[in-house]
Amino acid sequence: MTDVAQPVRGRMMMVLVCSALLAGLVAPWARPAAGAGAGAGERRGAGEKPAVAGERSYGEVATSFGGWEWVTRPSKDAVMSFTITAEIAEIRAVGGQRVRAGEVMIRARDEEAQAGLAVQRVRASNDALVASARASVDLAEVRFKRIKEADAQNAASPQEIDERRVAVDAARAALANAERQLEEERKRLVQLEEQAKRYAIEAPFDGIVEAVAMDVGQAVEPPAPVIRVVAVDPMWVDLPVPTGETLGLGMGGGLKPGAKAWGLIDVPGAPVLEGTVLYVSPVADAAAETRRVRVELKNPQMLPPGTRARVRFTAPPVAVGAVAGSVVGVGGGQ
Repeated sequence: MTDVAQPVRGRMMMVLVCSALLAGLVAPWARPAAGAGAGAGERRGAGEKPAVAGERSYGEVATSFGGWEWVTRPSKDAVMSFTITAEIAEIRAVGGQRVRAGEVMIRARDEEAQAGLAVQRVRASNDALVASARASVDLAEVRFKRIKEADAQNAASPQEIDERRVAVDAARAALANAERQLEEERKRLVQLEEQAKRYAIEAPFDGIVEAVAMDVGQAVEPPAPVIRVVAVDPMWVDLPVPTGETLGLGMGGGLKPGAKAWGLIDVPGAPVLEGTVLYVSPVADAAAETRRVRVELKNPQMLPPGTRARVRFTAPPVAVGAVAGSVVGVGGGQ
């Protein structure tokens, strides 16, 4: 029995030795792998944006916010074109650029118009005809005075006196005609200056260029759109509000211009913007049983119009404001 147990014990010892060797080989590789995985996790954690406690989406806040939903739009929106057939010579604005009212954004070739304007400036400043006519009046008046002195001494005939008097009247009429002609030339100058402005497209208000639809060298015929400018601060919501609600909201028994409003905007973070009622339609839509209410929302964050918004005319619950983010007060502007 001893002879049988010895081989068994020998085989068990071999298994234990092999297991120990295998564990020693695998352990060094397993430990760095675990460490590497932890390091990668730390790096991902450092690179990710930390979650904001209590932050919720527009959809989660909309129900508790209440109000009525519609779509925001720019408070000013101008799609501009040339009023004459023109060739684009210069584009000074690009999409996303802020512009000021009166700033030239696009200019067309206007060499011919400028040449005609230069000629007209010379004509409008040329008062030589007026000066000549005024001198003729002075001469005619002097001659008439002399003939009257001669008549006092019985040295002039009635015909000569009449001729000198008519000459004075004719000289005065010629002076008035010359003055009117000069005035016409000056008014013609103003007309050409206004026509020359049609070769340039200026920003109609402070805003942002939304798109430029043409390139330099293109020929444009009206009313082909060339450039679009929008003002997004403030932005508007033309909201269909149930007629009964418009008659029961606000002080005085109805919703009126100047009343406060709050808008929950469908963008990440769901901010709440304060605003003002600008306009309440004097008529109602019988089919929809609504009235159009225009609300102006101050937008200093420059949130993009065209997004959904829920608007209410009483202060939102404090909890909703806390979830949606801080309420933006009335202020700002471009």
